[in-house]
Amino acid sequence: MRYSHRQQIFFGRHAIGLLLTGIGNDGTEGFAKVKKNSGTTIAQEVETCVYPNLIQCAVERGVVDWVVNENELSTTIAALIENTAHAEV
Repeated sequence: MRYSHRQQIFFGRHAIGLLLTGIGNDGTEGFAKVKKNSGTTIAQEVETCVYPNLIQCAVERGVVDWVVNENELSTTIAALIENTAHAEV
């Protein structure tokens, strides 16, 4: 997951990071940047991952706000966006 300085400035607390099955720790690093700028992070449930390493690393580091089943990802994101929009009206 790449999260640049420009994205931090532009999105800030409105950023929503989504972490799906994978290996390595690049997602963890990106999530840490999203969290540092008050964004929200969502990870796929470990039990539904083909490669759970990436998710486990992010959860262990404490940079995941929500862990959801893959079937609930879209509704979770939609609810976050809707709640943000209503909060700013």
